[in-house]
Amino acid sequence: MIVIASLIFYATWSVPFLFHLLGILYINYLAIQSLFKKKSVFILRTIVVLDLINLGIFKYFYFFTDNFYTWTGWKFLDQKTFGFQIILPLAISFYTFQIIAFVVDVYRGKIIENCGFFRFVLFILFFPQLVAGPIMRHQDFFPILDK
Repeated sequence: MIVIASLIFYATWSVPFLFHLLGILYINYLAIQSLFKKKSVFILRTIVVLDLINLGIFKYFYFFTDNFYTWTGWKFLDQKTFGFQIILPLAISFYTFQIIAFVVDVYRGKIIENCGFFRFVLFILFFPQLVAGPIMRHQDFFPILDK
């Protein structure tokens, strides 16, 4: 029930970004499943880089393009020229760093029990802490949830 409430909460801000977030969660969940089977530095690095690229595109796109323009004088992907604007997804920093912490903990063996996709989604999307934080760790969240 809390998963549904969290999904509805996020969807009230943006349905397309909800699907984007669910895609990110699914990709990370697949990586986590791979890490449970085999501790692979390649998988860990790849998924962390993909998560950081996702964060970077949304959060720092205009910072990089503005600096690119300052250095070169060429307006690269200017929102006025190309007619689009990148909007920042709700709580992208919180959920990105929480996902990365979870993936790293799986790699390090701090999470030995597979929590399942829906519990993973709930852990990341738990609406009371999603927007304002704090960034939670699995060992703090799941025992409270299980009570």
